[in-house]
Amino acid sequence: MLKNAGKTSSKQAKEKANLEYKAYKAKILSPVEKEYLNNIKAVQKIADKESKKR
Repeated sequence: MLKNAGKTSSKQAKEKANLEYKAYKAKILSPVEKEYLNNIKAVQKIADKESKKR
């Protein structure tokens, strides 16, 4: 039997999982970010309507 067998690969697996989770979280918007983008879209629609009136 090897001493400390599996500890290095376990550590590497945890690091990989953490990196993947961070990448996932970076792609997913928080509720605040979603609301911000919705507000930007709403303001853009209002601006477009106002510019067409002139």
